[in-house]
This record gives sequence, structure tokens and C-alpha cells, in this order.
Amino acid sequence: MIAFIDELRYMAQEPLLAEQAMLLVKTARTYRAAIWMAEQNLFTFSETFTGRAIIENTPLITLYRQTATATKIARDLYPKLTEYHAFLMGTSQRGECVTLLGDDVFHMHVQSSRGESALFAGS
Repeated sequence: MIAFIDELRYMAQEPLLAEQAMLLVKTARTYRAAIWMAEQNLFTFSETFTGRAIIENTPLITLYRQTATATKIARDLYPKLTEYHAFLMGTSQRGECVTLLGDDVFHMHVQSSRGESALFAGS
């Protein structure tokens, strides 16, 4: 099972919702389910207790192209990221990302399938 939370920054403006998202992530990890967080602003996670708790309980992180400020925040949040990873995040092209999976860090290229491309063509 995968649950998807998009735009946590807006949701987190209500402290009760932010706390529920944090508890959901922690509970899902316990049961080996997945919560997929989509957030363009890394500072959403670095600014609050609930954001940091979400980060600490999220085993899979994917970072696409980032600004210099966001890259610094990413390196602060994820000490496993090296200067090379920061370079990749600052220069990545479409579909390129840095992914943290447990204790491993990968440079990945993500491609959509034909079906996904057809679905997104009109959006």
C-alpha cells in the first residue's frame, strides 16, 4: 500500500494535520507500508519538529534538481550526501535524481512508461 501526501507545506500550517502526517509516516514505517511525500520545499521538513520527525522515519528520499539553498538544506538533513551529490542535485536534467534508500545513495534516471507519458500529455 502506498499513501501519497502532496504539498505538506500547506497542510502543515494546521499543527494538528502536521502531527497526523508525522504519525502516519511513523506508523506506516512500522508496518512496512509506504507514504510518498511530494514537497518542493525542503525547508518544510527542516523548520519544524514534525517535519524533522517525518524525515527521520522516511526510508526513501528522492531529490530532483535543487537550488543552491535547497542543496545545502538537503546536506544538513541527510549527512550521507556528499559534495558530488550536491553537484548532481544542482545540475540534474529532466528525470535525473539523487535517491537515498536506507544507508545507500544512488544517482538515478527516472523515465515514464508510454502509458504514463500518454496520461500526462494533456496536463
